[in-house]
Amino acid sequence: MEIQEFEKNLREVYDISDRYMLETMSYFSVIKKENEKKAFIDEFLKSQNLSINKESRFAIVKKLVFLKNDSILQFLKKKKFLKKKFLKLKKMLIFG
Repeated sequence: MEIQEFEKNLREVYDISDRYMLETMSYFSVIKKENEKKAFIDEFLKSQNLSINKESRFAIVKKLVFLKNDSILQFLKKKKFLKKKFLKLKKMLIFG
């Protein structure tokens, strides 16, 4: 592989990585202002008797974005969380 081709491929990888990071970070914007998604997150936290604050909102969004569905559901089942509520929250955050 020539140096130029390697550099081109490396730039493409960085571009893809940058786009992925921007997309991922956009999910966290829902907790910065009052909107339906933030209200839904707050309702979810309230239904699980968890404190409603910036940290807990961030933690929920982070779980939704970064963990595999089966891992999340296994955790929620263990904690006796409501599966339907969680799936609705995830769908709302990811797909709008």
